[in-house]
Amino acid sequence: MTKELTQDLSALKTAAKAIRSATYVAWSLALGNNPHPKKIHDRMQIQLPGDLVVETKTLNDDNHLDAVGTFLRITEEPMEFSSGAIASYEELNGPYRAHLTEPYTYIRTLDGREVRWRNTVFLTVPQGL
Repeated sequence: MTKELTQDLSALKTAAKAIRSATYVAWSLALGNNPHPKKIHDRMQIQLPGDLVVETKTLNDDNHLDAVGTFLRITEEPMEFSSGAIASYEELNGPYRAHLTEPYTYIRTLDGREVRWRNTVFLTVPQGL
């Protein structure tokens, strides 16, 4: 990796971290009885294709580039289990059923990758509200 590319990725990562933090703070501050902040708060919880979004459940992790991007879609896909998890599932629920699904969220990151997330929370970055 060249020095310029490393610097570019470092700058993107810094920007992604700032966007995530600012979005989470805006969402938190938009709570209350004032109708305009409530409207912003509500809109931030809805993701539409093309929205700039941030993942917030892992805010303190170092995966900032994977967690900011353009919302693409949510799909229902088969649940992924490790062999130990399948055994645990069967112990609790009976025979494993391959048709069990869970939602996966796909985003296009700031550096152009398509990333798939599961079991997480996304907020829409408020724009022009």
